[in-house]
Amino acid sequence: MQFFFSAKDETPVASEFMVFEDVPLVPGQDHKDLPAPARTFTYFYYDLKAADNIRNVVVSMTRTDNESDPDLYVKVGEQPNRNSYDGADTSTNVIHNVDITIQPADKRLWIGIYTFSEQPAVVTLRFDVYNCGNKNCGGDKQGTCIIATGACECKKGFTAENCRSAIVDPA
Repeated sequence: MQFFFSAKDETPVASEFMVFEDVPLVPGQDHKDLPAPARTFTYFYYDLKAADNIRNVVVSMTRTDNESDPDLYVKVGEQPNRNSYDGADTSTNVIHNVDITIQPADKRLWIGIYTFSEQPAVVTLRFDVYNCGNKNCGGDKQGTCIIATGACECKKGFTAENCRSAIVDPA
């Protein structure tokens, strides 16, 4: 699994278009010190495979400087922008999170960072994928994801769609 990214001004000017390839971003790892130029989208992508049965995508971005204002956008099938996305976090928080549920398909997942401020951003990006639309059923101790259906099978003592609710014995 590999990611690639490019940086592009939202109002493209040929001389400002840059492409960066073969940036090794891997699901489940923190990717530190990624540049996000001012007033520009920086794009990352990951090619989803229907056979992987991915149903949930969680992206976290942490701003590592004190001056910038980066926003996080996620979209399946095409690059997101400030008006078209499947999930976004445009807060001024240090940590931005986007959590989307998707249908398994052979499509490209796009992650866009738009630095709203005049100050370029430096961020840490994390990307996680899950086979169940509810984040792997509460973990190994609480439930198991049935990959074929994307549903959780809860272990004894747990309930709810994501197996995160403990069954309490009223006795």
